[in-house]
Amino acid sequence: MQLLSSDFYVTIADMNNLIGSFTDYLQDTLGINVKPQKWDGCRSLPIFMQSIYDCYTVHILSEECLLLVSHTEENVTPAAIQKHYDTVRKKWTGAVIIVRQSIRSNDRRRLIVQYKIPFVVPGNQLYLPDIGLDMREHFRRIREEGKLFSPSTQVLVLYVLLTGSYDPLVSTQVVSKLPYTPMTIKRAFDEIEQANIGTTHMRRKERELRFQTTGRELWDAALPFFRNPVRRRVEAMFPLGAIPSLEAGLTALSRYSMLSAPINLTLAISSEGWRAEKANLCINDMNYDDNMHHLEIWRYDPSLLSTGNTVDRLSLFLSLRDSTDERIEAALNEMMESMQW
Repeated sequence: MQLLSSDFYVTIADMNNLIGSFTDYLQDTLGINVKPQKWDGCRSLPIFMQSIYDCYTVHILSEECLLLVSHTEENVTPAAIQKHYDTVRKKWTGAVIIVRQSIRSNDRRRLIVQYKIPFVVPGNQLYLPDIGLDMREHFRRIREEGKLFSPSTQVLVLYVLLTGSYDPLVSTQVVSKLPYTPMTIKRAFDEIEQANIGTTHMRRKERELRFQTTGRELWDAALPFFRNPVRRRVEAMFPLGAIPSLEAGLTALSRYSMLSAPINLTLAISSEGWRAEKANLCINDMNYDDNMHHLEIWRYDPSLLSTGNTVDRLSLFLSLRDSTDERIEAALNEMMESMQW
């Protein structure tokens, strides 16, 4: 067996940092506090696997899981990870999760689509299909018990994430960028502060908002407070372009990923646009043709966050995140990987 150069191995301090990053990431993204414990069974694994992984047990929601935490930053192919995973599953009946500092994007896709192996790259991505149903219930409970953002607050936070406008926000400047009244912006600032993702203070008689984090960290912190932007879905017949709408749903997801486009389009329209146009539409006509579309009525105007003919990626993720279809989950992961935070 060829020995790996010491350059490929992370230090003990780096190893501890990776475990710390893992626990912090689950706390930030899922609101779950875990306490990893060393697993004695690691000594029974083949020597070459002991040279690659440290093993820890954790409880995630109701599931006892085994973490295989990688010592090395050398690239390991998905096929090799599959063999390691199968070896451990012979000794552990619960969920097994691969934890690495990094995984190449193409390899992540193979782990998800081809092998369906749970993994976590702290600060970047997690894929935990074995406890997916529990996680969906956990998120649902958070959304039911917690106070969700109002649509205007959600638009403000998503606007900041999509544009990178992290400089301190002054209420009058926000009014000039988004079609909301000063009172609506005041309530949005209040909700953001109550969610502990930002703080406000007065500057020259104007209220200023500073977010506590930026980019992916802000997205993860705000995620439990976001609501599904879709208020209602209907089937409607109308010529394309007849009403102000944007590509949404699986149509939009096919633009942002390798998912095949559906035959009939899914389009998004604001609640105001729906009220103005619904009298002119043929609703629930089951005689499908090229003019039959899946129409989503959104809680906010999707065009506020879009720069083209398709809804923005973050709102699209929120509209589909509760899907249990593995194809859609994989496509959402692919889409979010391509985000430039």
